[in-house]
Amino acid sequence: MGESNIVNICVFGEKYSLACSSDEEYVKKLADYVNSKINDINKARNGNYMSPSLRNVLLSLNIADDYFREAEKNKLFPENDKSETELLRQQNENLKKRLSYAERQGNELRNINRKLIEQLRALGDSAEQTRMVAEHSSSPDNKGE
Repeated sequence: MGESNIVNICVFGEKYSLACSSDEEYVKKLADYVNSKINDINKARNGNYMSPSLRNVLLSLNIADDYFREAEKNKLFPENDKSETELLRQQNENLKKRLSYAERQGNELRNINRKLIEQLRALGDSAEQTRMVAEHSSSPDNKGE
């Protein structure tokens, strides 16, 4: 573990000296955050008295709520990944089906194209034969036949 620092903070009017390995500015930010949460609780209670234990419970719940909301946003919980994984799996299956259908359609179109090319060749051969017959029958050498 890193080197310990002594950091002086004030939380809810009480001064504390903490030995920690974290950066002093970071620890002070944490204390400021806790103080802001305590102030939010006090504002919500409209200055009505609350026991220190109630204040601590409400503070803990507020901080836990912030944590869980952020964790939800950032997908820190594995159970959120399961639903996203399931959605991605379903999308993958759907894409596989669409690809398979597109491949079948492509094969059918290639077969149709091949048949059309064969028909065009046959028509071309037939047209060539017809032209040759027509030329042959109209040539001067064949007039008397």
